[in-house]
This record gives sequence, structure tokens and C-alpha cells, in this order.
Amino acid sequence: MTNKAATASIIAAVGVVAVIGTIAAVTTSKKASEDGGNMSTSIKLSQLCSSTLYPAKCENSLTPVVNESSNPEEVLRAALQVAMNEVGAAFAKYSDVGKGATDKITLSAIGECKKLLDDAIVDLKDMAGLRADQVVVQVNDLRVWISGVMTYIYTCADGFDKPELKKAMDKLLTNSTELSSNALAIITRVGQFLHQGQDAKSGSTVGGSRRLLGWYMGDAHDVESRRHLLAINGRLDEIAVVRDASRRLLSETMDEITEMSHDGDRHLSETMDQIDEMSHDGDRHLSETMDQIDEMSHDGDRQLSETMDQIDEMSHDGDRHLSETMDQIDEMSHNGDRHLQDVSTSNPTGNVSTSNLTGKANTSQVMSFGDGSSASMFFGVSNLTKEADFVRRRLLSMTYDGSSENEVKQYGEGNKRRLLNDPLSEDEVKQYGEGNKRRLLNDASSGDEVKQYGEGNKRMLLNDASSRDEVRQYGESNKRRLLNDVSSGDEVKQYGEGNKRRLLNDASSGDEVNQYGEGNKQRLLNDASSGDEVKQYGEGNKRRLLNDASSDNEVKQYGEGNRRKLLSTQMQSIADMSAQMNRRLLATELPEDLAGKRQLLSNKLVMIYEVAKEANCELEAIGNGRIPEEEEDQRVLATEVVGTIEDLPNNHRRKLLSAGIFPEWVSSHTRRLLRIPGGLQKPNAVVAADGSGNFKTITEALNSVPKKSTARFVIYVKAGEYKEYVTVNKDLANVFMYGDGPTKTRVIGDKSNKGGFATIATRTFSAEGNGFICKSMGFVNTAGPDGHQAVALHVQGDMSVFFNCRFEGYQDTLYVHANRQFFRNCEVLGTIDFIFGNSAAVFQNCLMTVRKPMESQGNMVTAHGRTDPNMPTGIVLQGCKIVPEDALFPVRQTVPSYLGRPWKEYSRTVVMESTIGDLIKPEGWSEWMGDFGLKTLYYAEYANTGPGAGTSKRVTWPGYRVIGQAEATQFTAGVFIDGMSWLKNTGTPNVMGFIK
Repeated sequence: MTNKAATASIIAAVGVVAVIGTIAAVTTSKKASEDGGNMSTSIKLSQLCSSTLYPAKCENSLTPVVNESSNPEEVLRAALQVAMNEVGAAFAKYSDVGKGATDKITLSAIGECKKLLDDAIVDLKDMAGLRADQVVVQVNDLRVWISGVMTYIYTCADGFDKPELKKAMDKLLTNSTELSSNALAIITRVGQFLHQGQDAKSGSTVGGSRRLLGWYMGDAHDVESRRHLLAINGRLDEIAVVRDASRRLLSETMDEITEMSHDGDRHLSETMDQIDEMSHDGDRHLSETMDQIDEMSHDGDRQLSETMDQIDEMSHDGDRHLSETMDQIDEMSHNGDRHLQDVSTSNPTGNVSTSNLTGKANTSQVMSFGDGSSASMFFGVSNLTKEADFVRRRLLSMTYDGSSENEVKQYGEGNKRRLLNDPLSEDEVKQYGEGNKRRLLNDASSGDEVKQYGEGNKRMLLNDASSRDEVRQYGESNKRRLLNDVSSGDEVKQYGEGNKRRLLNDASSGDEVNQYGEGNKQRLLNDASSGDEVKQYGEGNKRRLLNDASSDNEVKQYGEGNRRKLLSTQMQSIADMSAQMNRRLLATELPEDLAGKRQLLSNKLVMIYEVAKEANCELEAIGNGRIPEEEEDQRVLATEVVGTIEDLPNNHRRKLLSAGIFPEWVSSHTRRLLRIPGGLQKPNAVVAADGSGNFKTITEALNSVPKKSTARFVIYVKAGEYKEYVTVNKDLANVFMYGDGPTKTRVIGDKSNKGGFATIATRTFSAEGNGFICKSMGFVNTAGPDGHQAVALHVQGDMSVFFNCRFEGYQDTLYVHANRQFFRNCEVLGTIDFIFGNSAAVFQNCLMTVRKPMESQGNMVTAHGRTDPNMPTGIVLQGCKIVPEDALFPVRQTVPSYLGRPWKEYSRTVVMESTIGDLIKPEGWSEWMGDFGLKTLYYAEYANTGPGAGTSKRVTWPGYRVIGQAEATQFTAGVFIDGMSWLKNTGTPNVMGFIK
């Protein structure tokens, strides 16, 4: 049953279109003498309403409230105010649907309805608050925002899963939807009319366009003069913006350098403490080592003494053994003489067989007998007496063939050993004496060496490198000399105990430490920037670093007429100061862990220097009477315009720059440095799951953001997994959030439709505030393919940007709900409709990774939700890659995958300049349900490549087309999401036109 109160409220909402529609019937007929121009806008109401989807309702609702005396700005403003009041009253009745329900999804849907309709009221209120001059120039924005309001309305109804409840909510909101559609059509037509009016007045375009803004422009001569003056002042305003940003950046850089200097001091102090501790440890270690050496030396002495005693004992034993051996030899010799005498007596011929004596036959030794005759034992012996000694030795197999009995007698009993050891002569034995018997064992150490060093220096025989004289020379306190030859004992005495670090760090002597003292330890690290220099500039003198020439007196001196000269002096001061700071920074010696930061700061200073010099070039050109031309801000007011950017009219007004927006003559890299938060700039809040930041959760950090602030608020989220559900509320505009990488900083949730939540309520992260920028983060919904709808990221904030982010889920991964968004270098993973919603969303240079679905399921990359042909919304994939994940790859030919399907009747999706993998079916696109939307959708492809990019077998629906460059121009970032007016100022890499 229809709710009567709700119906009455909806009927009252007719005023939305009624007031807006009056713009079509307005006729302004003031004379030129009264207003400086004559703008006549007349169009019949019936003609205007005929462009809407519900013309009868349009005429019936607008006729009673047309006011012919109102100007366009006032009519539009009033229309938005009525819309806010009347539609708000209708929204107040939504809670009657599903009243008394207890199931989780219905309760979730009711809660989401309340929030969505509240958001719609807020947006209408913001639109109604626009100034009269802003209404006309923001027609494109108004179309986007009203489309958002319409999207909130149907999303409210879509949240109900029970058919009867969804039907009841649709019926309750039908009139609101239709009247909002009429309003959207009228605003779109007004935009077209204004654009055409500018083209019709090409001869006086400037005056006409500025009249719409409420500006009074006199005659043609005055117009040209004023235009030239405005151009100069505009360019000076640009340079002033650059100056202010450079000052801020230079101030922040100075703070960072000062902080880094303090870090260096702390690092040095800690290092010096460590060195002192190491020095003490080294002394203890050295002392213990020397003690061990002494102990080893004493042990060596004892061992050497014992060894020498053993050698002496062995020598005495050897003497006794040698003496006994010689006695045996002598006795054998006498026996041999007697035996020979017996042989000689019994054998007069002298032929003797020695085989029985030697045990060997065929001896060839010649013997000489004493009777003067020569004979051999085999050949004859000539001198028996002379060879008696030889025979005696031969019988004993002696090796000293040249040692006769005379030699034995010559050396005497005491030197009998000479007969055993031929290398030592008897003279050598006598020379060294009994005390140097060791010479017989160790020829390397002579007796002279032993005598020279004495018993106390016996260790010299073991360690020839460190003599006792060296030990005595340096003394006990300098024992380290024996271990560390680099630092002599003299060096230790020179620097003293307090400078022990000299032994460890030869670069910083004790004299240096004493010279600068404990307070100047940084001198050892920072030779160029002493603490005095830091104090010299100090906090109070930062102004000198930033603005050396712009005191109040100087402003008065130059006056407004000489802004150029003043700006030139200021920019030169900034350039000089940044160069000076950079020289000092680069001359600074820093610990290794600060060297990288030093380089980044140096790069920043170079950028500041370059932009300051470039600004002065601009000022010089102006001084020479030349205004450098800038790139025209090409914009269109209607999606129906066809043509390339070059074809667009060149007569749009030049928008003066506001704070934080920089001109084209500033290089893109420098512009990003001056403009975008993050990087080296200190964040306003740091989130760290491990407690090392200001907050442990992202939600806590967002709660610290000032409400309705226009300043950029920066939140740094450190690496970690944040298992929380985060919402950036609508009243939190201009939040910049960045992490350590899309796989390092991740926000994780697991809510799903199967788990009892409406689709929009399953979101892990929701970005609803306008101007939200996110960089290097990941958003995950882990519900899995069997969880059905499970959103990782929901975004409805206008002019939002995501750069280097990752969105991971299965069905409904990324919900681009409403308004305008830009995605660059991102990855989206999913299965069914994994990019869906009714935003005007451009994905540039992104990766679409198609995952493996459940059995009997297929994959649809997109599902756009456009419900009205006048909505400037759609999904654009430009320069993207569509590929399968590893799990899908083996079965990619059997699992059906498509570029998209029409979620709503006027679904719009464009795939251009992208690479399409062979996982995409040849037909390319899939139906939603039968022939729903096939005639009204807009699906297009342009200049795609890859094995899945062929269009010969694509669907033949009326709404599908392969387009050319002219039509594709409408879907470039500069045109489709009006990127030239806002995206270029976010600091995100982007391409306004075509990529290829």
C-alpha cells in the first residue's frame, strides 16, 4: 500500500523542477544603458520540457511558478533551495517501508537508506549555497551532483532483498526520481544553451561570457584594455601563489634539516659513547691478552728450561752411550787385529776370504799389510799394517770412511760423537762448550744467540718477532703494541687514557676531541655546518631564509604598481637562499643512515631554486611587455559535444589560480612537489598498528581531522594489516591518506551479503568526503566467492583520486558509487561485476585481474548503474590491461569472462586504448536479464589491442559500438570527468587526452 504522507511529500517535490524550469522562460530586457549589455534569453516552457523524460509532469509542475523578472542565476539558486526543502520532506518518510522487520539484511538496508538520503540532502544544501555567479559556471558540477542525489535514491531501494519491500520503496521514491530527472534534463539543456550562446557571440565572446558571471565590461576598447590588465594581474597572482608555496616548502625543509642535524648529534653522541665503551672493553681485552701472553711466556720459559734439561740429560746419556760404543769398537778392533794376526800367521800368501767376517761375498776392498807387500782379500793386499784400522771399521759397517784412528785420537775421548755426526767439527764443539749442547739439536739458534740473550730471553728461541727488548721498550702499559702495530705505545702516551678512541678511529684524534669538547661532537660528523651555524640562522631567522627582501617597508616602497619588481626580488631571495642551504647540506658529513634523507632534501631545494628562477623569467617577460601564453583550459558543458580537444572553442574564460593550484610554466614534477602533501612533508597523523605512531587505527586518525576544514589533512598509515571498517565521512573533505605500498599497508574486512548485510554495508573502506586522495594502500574483502556481494572499497566523494592502490575481492569488489573519481596505476581483482556503480570513473593505466569464480559462474569486469540518459556518468578503462589470475589461467577458455553487463537501463562503459587478454569471450559483453537495457545502454570500444580485442564477433546490440577518435574524445579524463579543472592539481600522474 502506498504511504499517503510520503506520496504527499513527493508531490510537493514538484517544486524542484518548477523553479529550475523557469530559467527556460526568463527574458531579460534591460537596456544597454542600464546594464552595459543586453542578454535576451527566451524559450517556451513547452520546448524546454520536451527535452525531459517526463514532459507532461514538467509543464504541469513549472507553469505556476515561472517568474519572468528573475535572471538565470537567481532562478537556478532558488530551484536548488526548493529542491533541498521539498525532496528532504519526502525523504523523511522512508522509514515506513520495512517498519517492524527483524531480519538482518532489511535492518541493514533501512540503516543505509537513512544515511543515503541524508547525504542527498547535504548535497542539495551545498548546491543551494552556491553564489549566483557560481551557479552558471558550475553547470557541469551540478549535473554530477544531481546525478549523485538520484543515485542515492535508487541505492536506497536496491538495498532491500525482499521483492515486496524493494517494490514499496521504489514506488515511494518514483516521483522524486522522475522530478529529479526533469531537473537534471533542464540543467543539462541550460548548459547547452549557454554554450551555444557563447558560440553565437563569437565577436564579443569575452563580454558576453563575463556578463553571465555578473561582470560589467564597458565598450570594446575598454574590454581589450581590461583583458590585458587582467592577464598581467592574473599572471602576477600565479607567481604570488608559487612564491607562497615555495616559502612554505623552504620553511619545512629548514625544519627537516634542523631536525636531521639534531638526529646527527644524537647519533654522534651515541656513537662516541659506544666508542668509549669499546675502548674500555678493548683495554680490558688487551690487558687480559697480555696477561695470557705473559703466562704463555712463563710457561714457555718453564717448558724451554725443561726441554733444555732434557736435552742436557739426553746429551749425557748420548755421551755415555757413545763412549760405550767406542769402547766396543776399540775392543772389536783389538780382536780384529788379533784375528788378522792369526790369519796372517796361518796363511803366508795373504789371501783371505772375508765372507765369514762380513757376511758378504765378492768384497772388493783392497788391504795393505804391515810387511810392505800388497795383497787383496780377493786380488791381493799391499799394505796390511796401514789398512788395519780400515778393516776394523769395515767389519762394523761404519759410515765414516774417512775417519782414521788418528782422527779418533785427535778429537779425544770427549769428542767421540764427532765420529757419529760429521757436520760438526771438533773445533765447533770446543767453541760452543758444554753449555751450548743445544746447538747439536737446533742449528738455527747458535750459542752466541743464547749467550747474547741469556737464560731470561729463552723465549726468543720461540718467538723471534717480539724480542724482550721490545717488551721493555714499550713497558707493561703498552703491551697493546705487541697486538696492534698501528698504534704504538708512544701514541697511547701522547693522547692519554682519555683518547683511547684514537686507537680505534684514526680519523678523529684525541686532539680533535679535546679541541671541540663534548658539546661539539658534531664537528666530527659535520665539518661544514657547526652548531653555531644552526644557531646563527635559528628559528627566529627563518624569515631571512624565506623572505629576505619583503618586509612591510618594502611592500610600502614598491606599492601595488610595482608588484612585479617586488615579486622578482622575493623570488631571487628564495632562489639564493635555497642554493645556499643546498650547498651547506651537501657539504655536511652525516651518518650513513641519514645520507638518503639528505639527498631527498637536496632534491627539494634544487626544485625550489628552479621554480624561483623560472618565475623570474616570467616576470622578466612581463617587464619586456610580453605575456607568456598559457595552455587554454578546454572545457565542455555537455556530454553531447562531439570532436577532439583541438576542435573545442577557444573562448573560455581564464580561471584565476587559487592557493595550491599552479600554472603550466611550473614543471609537472615541481608542481607536484609544491602542491601534493605527503612525501617528506610531515603528516598530520601517523597510524601504526604496532603503536609507533599517533594512532593505532585509521578510524582514530580520521576522528582527529577538523570537521569541514578546507585545508589538506595528511594521514600516513604505516605498513601493517588493519582489520577495521573505515569511513571517511562527507564532512571530512580534502583528506590525503598514504601507506607504504598496496601489499604492505592493507585495510581488511570480511562482511558480505551472505553474512546479512546490504551490498553497500559490506564495504571495508568507504571514501565519502570530497577531494579524497589515496596513495599506496590496499583494500581487501576476504569474504570469498561464496560470500556473494562483498565490497572492498566504496567511494562516492567527488573529485577523488586513487594512485598505486589495490582492491581485492570477488563479487562487487570496487563500488564506484557516485560523483567523479580517477584511478591511476591501480589493480582491481574480482569475478562478478567487480567494478560497479554510477560514478563518472576513469581508470588509467590500471590492471584488471580476473579471478576464478565458483562453479557455473562467469566473470564480468564492469556493471555500470546509469539510470538516466542525462547523467554524465560512466566507467572508462583507458590504457588498462585485462588479464586472468594464475588460478584462472588454465581454465580461462572454459570460464566465460566479459567486459561488462548492463546493471541499469542506461549503463555506460567505454574500453579504450587497453590490452585485452584472450580470456574475454569473442562477443565481449554479457546481458543482465534478457534484453534489459540492450537498446538504451552505451558500450563502446576504441583502439584496443591484445588477443581479446577483436570486434568482428562482438555483440550486435543497438547500444554497442566501435567508435572513432572524435567520439572517444568525450571519454578522455580532461573531458569526461572535467579533469582539467581539478585533476591536474592533485599531483597524480595523469593523461588528459589520449595515451597512444
